[in-house]
Amino acid sequence: MALRRMNKKHTGKIRSSRETQYLLCKTCKREEVEVAEDVISVVCGDCVQRMLVSPTIVEQKPIGERFPRGWHFKKRYVHNDGRIFCKGVDTGESDNVKE
Repeated sequence: MALRRMNKKHTGKIRSSRETQYLLCKTCKREEVEVAEDVISVVCGDCVQRMLVSPTIVEQKPIGERFPRGWHFKKRYVHNDGRIFCKGVDTGESDNVKE
């Protein structure tokens, strides 16, 4: 939770008791947070998390590079384009036989 403290009293508090007060979040203005008396603004934990964590975009492989599940466990796998793989490693050979 991000806090901003000053010695002056702030009139933007929601409600207060003897030593604590409740302030609305500075960014979303929905979350009510309990803070000390000398705090004048606050950012709730959800808004702080949204500021820090950027969404990760998972990029899918192009359709031409997809292999069936478990292909790298097979002793010998021949891809549709003729490449030969032995235990998931490209051997550099091709299965294209010229007739």
